Amino acid sequence: MDRLLEGNRFQIMRFSCGCYDAGHSLSVVIERDDEGNVIECSFEPYLVGKPRLWWRIKQAIKCLKGKDGGLGDFTLREEDYSEMVNLVSSLVRTNYTSGT
Repeated sequence: MDRLLEGNRFQIMRFSCGCYDAGHSLSVVIERDDEGNVIECSFEPYLVGKPRLWWRIKQAIKCLKGKDGGLGDFTLREEDYSEMVNLVSSLVRTNYTSGT
């Protein structure tokens, strides 16, 4: 996970895909107002092509064995799980200016 920008108004983070393909990433952009309330939050996947065949086969085998396997186009890396949970938790605890 890369923190591209972290300030009072904007927070931009990029998560790499578990398939280690350079063309697969997930960008998270959070915009806050002056009081720290979330104005907008977007999760933007960047997927150039499909994951490599060896990755898809390996994930399918995991699923067949009853283990967690990522068969989608983007799979969050295990080392980034806690960072994503913290990020989403902070959004849930934040007051939204839209009234939701």
